[in-house]
Amino acid sequence: MENTPKQDIGILITKVVCGEATEFEIAHLQTLANQSETIKAEWIATQKLWSLGFPNQIEQEDFTAFNSQEAWQKVSKTIQTESAKPAKVIQMNWRWAAAASVVLALLTFTIVRTQVWNATSEVATVIKSNPSAKTQSLPDGSDFTLSNDAELSYLKGTYSQERAVSLKKGKVYLHVQKAAGAKFTVKTTEALVTVLGTKFSVEQLNGNTKVLVEEGKVKVQNPSLESDSLILTAGMGAYVSKGKLQLLVPEPNEMAWANKKLVFESMPLHKVIANLSSAYNKPILLKGTQLRNEKITAQFTNQELDEVLQVLSKLYNLDVKETNDTIILFR
Repeated sequence: MENTPKQDIGILITKVVCGEATEFEIAHLQTLANQSETIKAEWIATQKLWSLGFPNQIEQEDFTAFNSQEAWQKVSKTIQTESAKPAKVIQMNWRWAAAASVVLALLTFTIVRTQVWNATSEVATVIKSNPSAKTQSLPDGSDFTLSNDAELSYLKGTYSQERAVSLKKGKVYLHVQKAAGAKFTVKTTEALVTVLGTKFSVEQLNGNTKVLVEEGKVKVQNPSLESDSLILTAGMGAYVSKGKLQLLVPEPNEMAWANKKLVFESMPLHKVIANLSSAYNKPILLKGTQLRNEKITAQFTNQELDEVLQVLSKLYNLDVKETNDTIILFR
């Protein structure tokens, strides 16, 4: 939705309501409406206006080449000419009556659409990752954490009603507050994620979207196909790529970068090191192969990397040093 100009959305809605849109355009509008309550409401309002201004008995083929701007100019000239003459009853051809009805309906719609867009045309509030503020808050009290280079945005003016955020890139970990049943949505280019209150993460990378659930229940929908959706619960994940939605089995500790919860169950030391490097966004190397496959069972919660490394150092009698921003473990 963010890449579709507002005037183009208005034209698209008009074409769909007039019956002049292609199947692709209809599907595209449905996707936009699924992503935005504002566009959905505008579409419904336009349909109502059209039903009032366009006689149902008129056959579609009579308007396949209808030019609303040209028709309005003709109707306007007729109005101006007739206003200068003595008043009389005019028996207007039914096609001209229909054309005038169409034009008036579209003009009314243009005014309504302009008012709607003006009410919501505020510039989106964009939030980028901030190393000094790992956890940030949205207006409703929901907390979120962004990965490096991530970008999240929302509209302040409509947030209290819609509770909708958009993830342009990177990863976001959210702890959503329940608000009297009000839904919360995260939009990416590939997916629409809907929740009531939970802890989960969404990743947007190269046009692909990954959703992982820590607590609660999340609905992941493919915006290209409304019926294509999955309900995820704790420990489940989903992946949306090239219009395809599928379940996935999350890797251990995939959300540790945000929640700092690490669980190792008989995990080889080299995988433990890889998990730590990802969770703390720090290059870590293990020198030597003799310890590579040593198994570790441990759990860490909200501990600093230095504390975790100290535990590993004592367990395996390792030395720890940092060189060129890389941590090296060796014996």
